[in-house]
Formats: sequence, C-alpha cells, structure tokens
Amino acid sequence: MMGLAPSEFDDMTLAEFDAAEQGFMRRREDDYRTAMNIQRWASFVALSGLVDLKGQGPAEVLPLPWDEKPRAQRRRTSRKELEQMRSDALETVKKFESWQKRK
Repeated sequence: MMGLAPSEFDDMTLAEFDAAEQGFMRRREDDYRTAMNIQRWASFVALSGLVDLKGQGPAEVLPLPWDEKPRAQRRRTSRKELEQMRSDALETVKKFESWQKRK
C-alpha cells in the first residue's frame, strides 16, 4: 500500500517506518485536496452559469475545511471600556482576597 517492497520494510527501523508513513499520508492528503479543489472549480463553473455570484470566488461560494478563514477585524477598545475592565478585575481580586482571609 505504501509502495514498499517487503525487503525494504524488513530493513527499516521504527523511526524510518514512521517517517515513510508520515510522507505517504501527506501525499495522500495532498492528492485528496487536489481532487477536491478540482471538483470545487468544476462545481463553481457549473453554478456560475445558473446563479449570479457577484464577484465571489470558489472558496467563498464552496468553502472547504482547510481553506484559510478570513481574519476578523479587530475593534479598538475605548478608554472607558479599558477602565471598566480594570475596575472589574480589581473588584474580582478584592473578592478573592477576602475569600482567602476567611479560610
């Protein structure tokens, strides 16, 4: 299955077999992803003739699990929010300290 002759398998150490298996699995995964990307393109082309996709690409219309997720825009925290978080944290610490003293 991995393309090893019995004599090659017999001469391998466990570490060598592990490396060969990792390479084999990586090749299989790459082949699978390539096949799925080809299928996505074919489906996208067929779908684009039926639906207005408004400038979207295949990854947006037909996402696959390994596609990179778009990064969310980070919102800046206002001074007021920072001060509120600080006061909440200090209050929590005070509660924890008073709880510790009771023990």
